[in-house]
Amino acid sequence: MTNTNYPEFSDDFDHINDYYIDDPIEPKIPLLDRLERMFAVLAIMYQSGSVYAVFSWNFSSADPMATRNDVLETTSLGGGIARYFVFICFYSLLFIRWRSVWAVLKQRKALWLFMGWLILSCQWSINPLSQRLASEIVGITLMGLYFASRFTLREFMKLAFIGFGITIVLNFLFCLAFPQFGIQVGLQQGSWRGMAVQKNSLARIVVFGSIPLLCFVYSNVRENAKLHWWVLVLSIALILLSNSKTGLLIFLIVNALIPVFQKMRSRNYLALPLFICIVLVGIMASLLLLGNYEAILIGLGRDPSLSGRTEIWEAMIEKIMERPFTGYGYNGFWLAREGESLDIWYRAKDLPPHGHNGYLNLSLDLGLVGLGLFLASYFKAIARSFRWLRETPGPEGLMPIICMAELFMYNITEESLVSDANFNVYWMFYIYISTAILIQPMGITLLDTTIPTALEERTYDTNHNWESTVDSPPTPILDSEA
Repeated sequence: MTNTNYPEFSDDFDHINDYYIDDPIEPKIPLLDRLERMFAVLAIMYQSGSVYAVFSWNFSSADPMATRNDVLETTSLGGGIARYFVFICFYSLLFIRWRSVWAVLKQRKALWLFMGWLILSCQWSINPLSQRLASEIVGITLMGLYFASRFTLREFMKLAFIGFGITIVLNFLFCLAFPQFGIQVGLQQGSWRGMAVQKNSLARIVVFGSIPLLCFVYSNVRENAKLHWWVLVLSIALILLSNSKTGLLIFLIVNALIPVFQKMRSRNYLALPLFICIVLVGIMASLLLLGNYEAILIGLGRDPSLSGRTEIWEAMIEKIMERPFTGYGYNGFWLAREGESLDIWYRAKDLPPHGHNGYLNLSLDLGLVGLGLFLASYFKAIARSFRWLRETPGPEGLMPIICMAELFMYNITEESLVSDANFNVYWMFYIYISTAILIQPMGITLLDTTIPTALEERTYDTNHNWESTVDSPPTPILDSEA
């Protein structure tokens, strides 16, 4: 029986938001929907690496990082249990909701061209674990598609705030409770790393996790406003204590971009000239930085070679040219002394675990073909994000374009595309957002997100709160081009 507690949408938009704001009766959320929301929070925490870290660290060791294992072959019983629990829950929900996910999956043909090339590249990868690692990326991709089929962007932003908020608080408390583990020693002594591998990893997850939070704050969302500010203050503190200059710089850029994107929403005659002026100023600033970057970096106490990254990038480009189209296969390059990365180590006089550049690493693994397939999907998502920004009010209009900008910036000096087969919350969010802005309608904000998602016409057995055999594909709330 269909739920009849909600109004039929019509062409009269004037009283839609009034209904959701003023109606004191909150619709009952079925049990399965509640479980899905709980799982979404757990999945965000798990993919950020915090849940696994708690169960897998060997606290009897002088340095838990020396015994922690983040690859598939887990040596920790607790870490293995956490991992299998998350994926058993996910595949169970995927089995129940398979019709919804299949309807969404069929609309992402470009994405599956990329994923198909990734899987095919395992055939020429010398890494014996490449196929298993590729299956992990496929699982994370399905997770992003699943969330896109079940949650509106506003709903998922709230769940992301909870998941990332708990992660930020846990990392802060971990450093206070176990400073000998949460604070680095040696060359980076005093830098907070929390439950992450090192300080830059902590800053990365905090900066990314603060995006939904910043969208709520800049959009003046009054619901949980004080909580938003408290978590934001805690996020800033963690970024500063991590001493990650890259994380701090990107956090400041994101804060500067949000007001700019908000101005771009305006339809008055000043919006376009303002945007053009900002672009021109950005180009001039970029030229000045490129011409004087050595002096600027020395003044900031940084190595002009970006801690040796530029030397590594030059060697990586030469390796890409040796196999420009196919690459070395998924996860087939950075294999320490067993792979082609040994030549990079020798030339750079360093032992980097990866190239500190997501685009170059992707080219090494999948060749220029793989890079081209990804960029085609990415630029399509960028174009859709700008339309979403202009057409959709509220924080959910800001979220897609800010996430795309952050992913672009961080992949210049860090690695966070598809090389990490475990705990890749960034890839999961990219899949979710690029899919959500494709299948979900633009131009309306449902302020009361306690209402079950309108992505599909859900039908329930009222006696058991269970989804019936009718599972229709996602349908637009009002009108959509999807």
